[in-house]
Amino acid sequence: MHTYLLENRTYLQPWEPLRDGGFFNLDAVTQRLQLMEHKAARGEALHVLMRDSMSIEGRKLHRIMANDRPENLRSARLLTHLGFETEGKARAYLQINGA
Repeated sequence: MHTYLLENRTYLQPWEPLRDGGFFNLDAVTQRLQLMEHKAARGEALHVLMRDSMSIEGRKLHRIMANDRPENLRSARLLTHLGFETEGKARAYLQINGA
């Protein structure tokens, strides 16, 4: 995860919240992953990091949600391909790239 974040930092920046340098620190990444694991173990959340061979069968999930930016057409096509349906637009949901 740390390597992924570092390798994609510049590319993903236009679609992400503003992040200070500490966000990409190995210790910070490790802490976030541990928090994800803790919340999953308590049944509070399920964070899925997709890989080519990964399946989410048998998890008895009620709902899977994804967010994308309207101008990011590649993400929209991927979500459609995966079977996601558009439910609406959240105009003030996220702060991306400082706005």
